[in-house]
Amino acid sequence: MKTRICALLLAMPLVALAPAVADGQDTPAPQPTPLPTQIILVLPAVAAPDSCADDAQDPEALDANEELAIEEHQEPAAPDELAPRPFHLGLSGLVGTRSDGSGFSPTWTAGLDVGLRVTPREDRWLFVDVSLRRITSGGAATLAGERWAIGASPSVAVGARLAERIELYAEAGVGLQTRFGSQGSTIGVAPFGGGGVRFYIADFFSIAIEGAMHIAATNGFLFGTEVFPQAAAVFQGGLAFAFHIG
Repeated sequence: MKTRICALLLAMPLVALAPAVADGQDTPAPQPTPLPTQIILVLPAVAAPDSCADDAQDPEALDANEELAIEEHQEPAAPDELAPRPFHLGLSGLVGTRSDGSGFSPTWTAGLDVGLRVTPREDRWLFVDVSLRRITSGGAATLAGERWAIGASPSVAVGARLAERIELYAEAGVGLQTRFGSQGSTIGVAPFGGGGVRFYIADFFSIAIEGAMHIAATNGFLFGTEVFPQAAAVFQGGLAFAFHIG
């Protein structure tokens, strides 16, 4: 830091000129008498500007300013990727045909779906779903009389995310029925396997295109309005609509 002290020294000779006139005679003028006077002005010390000091900045302050500028100009955060909610509730329906002695006959099955995704929501690319598919009731006319059934299909689906809103899955389960009416009360069992593709319209709603093949393990298994004999194979395909909550 430089300081500058300016001192001003002024020496001002003052001359007193006093012409005197006495008795009409000129009186010789007195010799000028110098009056030496010294005035000293002392100015307060002022810091001289230092161009080098002005240009230099504290490195820590500079870093803090740079970080603040980065935060102010930071790009807005990208929206979170789609993460489906764990519980789902919906409806699904399958239709198909079977071949018998008189040709092809249409078949169908439909019902309520309830399920839970057991893998963490953060694990978006691989998943496992445990579901109770096609909870339903129905009836069919047989030679022995009316036959009724209440059933559901517990299943496990394993899948992967192909894209942000598209999932591919494979599913295996077993159709279970309790049947009553003519011929008494019995239990029906029909294992099945299948798969599909699910499209998310939003994180709370999806539509799936799926198919399944059932094999009746017991006699008289009811699909829609038809009763199938043991070992019958039924191929079906359809749609599943689901609301995702949680």
